[in-house]
Amino acid sequence: MAKIKQKVSSVQAIRYLGQTPVISESIFLLVLIDDNDQRQLQCIASTIEDSCRNIAPVTALVHRPSRLSRPSGDNLFFSNAFKCPLIYLSGEVLLPSVTVLDHCLREKELFIWQRWMEQGKDFLKGAAYYLSVGANNAVLFL
Repeated sequence: MAKIKQKVSSVQAIRYLGQTPVISESIFLLVLIDDNDQRQLQCIASTIEDSCRNIAPVTALVHRPSRLSRPSGDNLFFSNAFKCPLIYLSGEVLLPSVTVLDHCLREKELFIWQRWMEQGKDFLKGAAYYLSVGANNAVLFL
């Protein structure tokens, strides 16, 4: 975590989300950064991933704490993510407590998740097709 904190000083909390069950295991991290950090979240994620490259392959999901206080912040992803181990906390942010979603809300969140997962799978099929016919710009778009 020192390497991450050295490269991105605005990190306020890191949660370990898990690893992929494949040969080149990638570690997934949920990283919360200071709301005042004006850099693009994807740029920060790339910086974190690059700084960890020599240690282990890391995929960083970067968010701002203010995202968690929105009404839509109480969703299935964050509800599950905040059950994962906390591996760094700066003391500058108060993390929300883990709430158990009631059955109706959980069903709604699962429905939304399944909808987007199906659309994602369709995009992946399209990308595979376009890759097979050499339409690289379409692959990149998808």
